[in-house]
Amino acid sequence: MGKMMDRPTIIITGASSGLGAAATYQAARMGASVVLAARSLENLQTQARKIEQAGGQ
Repeated sequence: MGKMMDRPTIIITGASSGLGAAATYQAARMGASVVLAARSLENLQTQARKIEQAGGQ
């Protein structure tokens, strides 16, 4: 039986700034699919764009 998952999915809260933002960016760069959660939608969308521009999901 092969691998069930090719890339892990990670959920990170507080992902729009600070340590949460850094963790999401690094996890995405390492090949993980990241799910972002935060109180600030605008900042969260900015962080999501940065991740996508770097080739992350």
